Amino acid sequence: MKAGLMVAGFATLSLLMAVPAGADQSAQPAPAADAMFAQPFIDKDEWRDAPVRHRYVHGGFTGTETRFSFYFPDKAHYQGRFFQHITPVPDSENNGQLPSVGEEDKVGFALASGGYFVETNGGGRGQVGMPGTGVDPTIAAWRANAAAAAYSRVVAQQMYGGKRPYGYAYGGSGGAFRTIGSIENSAGVWDGVVPYVMGSTMAIPNMFTVRMHAMRILKDRWPQIIDAVEPGGSGDPYAGLTTREADALREVTKMGFPTPSWFGYRTMGVHGFAALYQGMVMADPSYFTDFWTKPGYLGFDNPGDFDGARVQHKAQVIAAITAAEAARLKLNTSVVDGRKDGGVDNAFAALQGEGAQLIVAYRLSSAPPAVDFLGGDLILADGRRLALSRIVGDVVILGVADPAIAASVKAGDTVQVDNSNFLAAQTYHRHQVPGRDFPVWDQFRKSDGTSIYPQRPMILGPLFVQATSGSQLTGKFAGKMIVVENLWDREAMPWQADWYRQRIAAHLGAATDDNLRLWFTDHALHGDSSRQEDPTRTVSYLVRAATGAARPFGLGRTGRRPACQHRLSHCRRASDRPDRCGCAQWPPADRAGQRQWRREGAGEVRRTGRLCRQHRRAAGRGADRGGGMGF
Repeated sequence: MKAGLMVAGFATLSLLMAVPAGADQSAQPAPAADAMFAQPFIDKDEWRDAPVRHRYVHGGFTGTETRFSFYFPDKAHYQGRFFQHITPVPDSENNGQLPSVGEEDKVGFALASGGYFVETNGGGRGQVGMPGTGVDPTIAAWRANAAAAAYSRVVAQQMYGGKRPYGYAYGGSGGAFRTIGSIENSAGVWDGVVPYVMGSTMAIPNMFTVRMHAMRILKDRWPQIIDAVEPGGSGDPYAGLTTREADALREVTKMGFPTPSWFGYRTMGVHGFAALYQGMVMADPSYFTDFWTKPGYLGFDNPGDFDGARVQHKAQVIAAITAAEAARLKLNTSVVDGRKDGGVDNAFAALQGEGAQLIVAYRLSSAPPAVDFLGGDLILADGRRLALSRIVGDVVILGVADPAIAASVKAGDTVQVDNSNFLAAQTYHRHQVPGRDFPVWDQFRKSDGTSIYPQRPMILGPLFVQATSGSQLTGKFAGKMIVVENLWDREAMPWQADWYRQRIAAHLGAATDDNLRLWFTDHALHGDSSRQEDPTRTVSYLVRAATGAARPFGLGRTGRRPACQHRLSHCRRASDRPDRCGCAQWPPADRAGQRQWRREGAGEVRRTGRLCRQHRRAAGRGADRGGGMGF
């Protein structure tokens, strides 16, 4: 293990709650009024007893689709703060009421931490930003959430009195983009934020395309690659690979994909690309023709690379399959794992919508040829397309598809199952070479700095990020921030957090360490779930810990930790050298000790937050005073 497991999740938020003695909450500027959200209303106001007794307030803003839910503790337990979760895409304002326990219980955490909880629908599903849609991205990116947060303070002060409540927002993956966009575009709304498993302005769609290319080329080689990099292996994942296979592995590794994380090759799929694909086609439609017809593109230069992989199968529709029928047939019709709870691994499933659940698949007159199908299109006779997620015999299952188009397909219609665009997408990143501030793309430059491959007229990544966050991740913000990134993340390559740190440093200079912390978690994946596909390999970065247990990571005013750079030893640098402590919170340096710590020490921390006497003393200093950030 290259670095010790770092407590993240809700423990991270606990570090946003310590300010110097005498700090004045009123010093924060008042949020600017937004005319779109000038008329808030409340349509439900009641006391509830689960998970603990709290006041539930639901409402919205007249003339908009924005809806919010507030969860207030009773006055005796209120300590002057709120927490707001920001989902990866506009979702439901009622996610907090879905069954959840332990570290996944966002409402329970907020109430137990002396705060109230805020969540919104991000302006409504119709506000999903995507290049070419014409939707105002600022609404879902930050304005709807900012308006709800600002109004929550009005309700809170009517209920509790006192000073302005401190506010903290957090969100992962696409929610990290929206969390950063929120604090970069507003003033006086949030005092601190925790974006986690974040990407960069070049993340979309490139982090998905490069992995899809490797998945296709190396589909029969993953067991030996994984064996090579795991304990007891040779350490050489390229041993025994052909030149073509080694090139594919080297390409994805240089782009930042963590090699040990390939253990999940059977289940990882295309993840969020299912939702991004249509936007990519809309933004750059000519690419998918150029790929097969012009020099410099893999489809033209080496069409044999796709032998046995490309499907162009014509058939007739025998019958549409509804969600109820699919359940009886035991078909997996979700683009993810069937859960829709606002989490970073499945939030984009919300884009399927209720209408798309009516027709979820079609039975065809003949089965397409068996290939390793990662996704594709069902092309209708009039040229319209429906995204496909998988094929089961003669049944084709829809991905994120337009429900109106899905409902228009009738029995007897001639259709074509075609994965040509999906195959073309797999090397799109080669034709999207950005500036030198993205060194992972240097592998696609010649020695003179020019691009090896023909470049597209536009770079799509910034367009997707603008549509998601309402900004370009400038690094310019007022407040405090902790970025949590995971070293085994397959969707948000971990180098991207340091890329953003450099943008912040360019703006804040010497003040960077006063406003930013960058945390890496080893052996952790992308999903913000306590459930692990293989608990022997990975850990959850959602660890429910008390404020005191978390303080050695922030050090409050008792020590100063620099904003982390790639060397993870920086993350453990502190005045009391906790890495040399025998406390269960910190793993030893030798491998045998690390294995024992993973079996015993880490579990002890997760269960109890146990600290040694030295760290208990450190945790007691600079205790929570109600807001700010534990620096």
